[in-house]
Amino acid sequence: LAQFNELLGILIVSTGEPPSRWGRVYIDDDFQVRHEQHSTVIPAESEAYQAKCLLQLAFAKLDKSDAVVIDGASIMTLNGRNGLLNMLIRAKLPALVTTSANEPLHVADLAPEYGVSYWLENSTIVPLEDAIGAAKDAA
Repeated sequence: LAQFNELLGILIVSTGEPPSRWGRVYIDDDFQVRHEQHSTVIPAESEAYQAKCLLQLAFAKLDKSDAVVIDGASIMTLNGRNGLLNMLIRAKLPALVTTSANEPLHVADLAPEYGVSYWLENSTIVPLEDAIGAAKDAA
C-alpha cells in the first residue's frame, strides 16, 4: 500500500498544480480512498472525480496499460482539468479524455504538441480546428 500511495503522490505532483488544489489522495489501511483535507472519505464530487482519475492512472501505470479512457472530465474546474492534462502528458500514457462544452472555443486544443482534440456534435466528429473555424464563420 505504501508503494501505491507513493505513486499517487508522484502523479499528484505531476499535475503542476499547487498541492492545495489537488491535495494528497491515498488509500488507508482499511482500503478507503482518502483525501488529506478531509477526515472522512472524499465528500465532494469533483474531489472524488480527481481521486478516481488518480487511481485509474496509477493502476494503468502499474499494469502497463496501453491507454486510459477518462470520461466526464467536465465535472472538474478549469484548473483541475489542466492539472489532469498535465498529469496525463507527464505520465506518457495515451489517453482519451471526454468533456462537455457549450462551444468549440471552450475546448482545450492539444495539437500539435500533446495530441489531437475533436468536437462531437449531432453524431458528427470533426477535428477541433475545423469546428472552431466553422463557429467563427457562423458568427
